[in-house]
Amino acid sequence: MGGHPDHDSYAPCSVADLVEVDDSGTVWLEFRPTDVVRWDTLSLDIGALETGQDLIDAATGVAEEALDTAGGVRWWPAWP
Repeated sequence: MGGHPDHDSYAPCSVADLVEVDDSGTVWLEFRPTDVVRWDTLSLDIGALETGQDLIDAATGVAEEALDTAGGVRWWPAWP
């Protein structure tokens, strides 16, 4: 970032791309994901599940929700 040669290969933006300053001097940061693969830890309450199919359906639902929020990034779940 900022034209530093050690960072150019993995930080394809500048500080100016991420920061806005309004007229009062307040700084606003905007998150811009630059990852191509995302690891995430998901949780699933299985207390009310009765069958193996219930577990599969619930896990699929949680995984699909996470994938929907990943913004097109390749995503891999890690179940604790």
